[in-house]
Amino acid sequence: METKDAYKAKFEARLEQAQARLLLLKAAAKEKTADGTIAVSKRIDTLERSISEAKANLAELAHASEDKWVGFKAGLEGAWAAMADSLTLDTGSQTKSDDPKK
Repeated sequence: METKDAYKAKFEARLEQAQARLLLLKAAAKEKTADGTIAVSKRIDTLERSISEAKANLAELAHASEDKWVGFKAGLEGAWAAMADSLTLDTGSQTKSDDPKK
């Protein structure tokens, strides 16, 4: 069974990857035409909200007791799955390490 600290570290690494992809999306938005920028900007807004929610969930996990952290794990996995589609850039550069089941 995975420990709370190990899971927290793994999710923090995923969050860092999401933030890096967010920066790449922002850079891509600067290169797009006006129509493309609007579409990418919507993805950026969605991803920023998702990252913010994930950070809040991670903070809750950090304060969860050992017997209750498993419930937070399920919530974090759900949040990650919802965010995963937003992490894929137009070039399709999502990596296998983005898979929350790994």
